[in-house]
Amino acid sequence: MPHLTKTDQVHIHKIKDQLVAKYGELINRIYCFGSRVESQKQDTDFDVLIITDEKIDWRLEDEISLMINYYGLKNDIFFDVIFYSADEFDGKNSFIPLIENIRSKGVII
Repeated sequence: MPHLTKTDQVHIHKIKDQLVAKYGELINRIYCFGSRVESQKQDTDFDVLIITDEKIDWRLEDEISLMINYYGLKNDIFFDVIFYSADEFDGKNSFIPLIENIRSKGVII
């Protein structure tokens, strides 16, 4: 079963706490996926999917990405962040291979 290392769990929970503190209910779910989940590799990028309650524009995506990447700079981690609204993730785009992969191999936070 895919999982995060203890260190990565600490990092992603700190990020989630910061996001929820600033954006509240807008943050629906966070998925971690990719090699840091599947093989617990610490020397790779940290793939993160942010699911929001509603579709957000590119400005807010940039703001959230900057917040996460600033955390990454302070902790020597490169984050690769993507965004979907809950409707996109659970509905019309739910059969996109990337989403299917994240659902089957990702870790929900």
